[in-house]
Amino acid sequence: MSLTTKQEKVLMAIKSFINENNLPPTSRELCVILGIKSSSTVHGHFVRLKDKGYIDWEEAKPRTMKVLKGA
Repeated sequence: MSLTTKQEKVLMAIKSFINENNLPPTSRELCVILGIKSSSTVHGHFVRLKDKGYIDWEEAKPRTMKVLKGA
């Protein structure tokens, strides 16, 4: 499935954060990076990226997000 421009921006921010910090970002950290006010908006992007097979994480466990191969 293809990504929207916003989803691509979120995915690139996730990858960059992981490369720079050696751990995945929280939704609030991505809010700051992307200039988005609502963490629920960022979480919605996370869910859509997961549904499309680009990222995955363990529910209710912080900082378990990972970018899947090919993303």
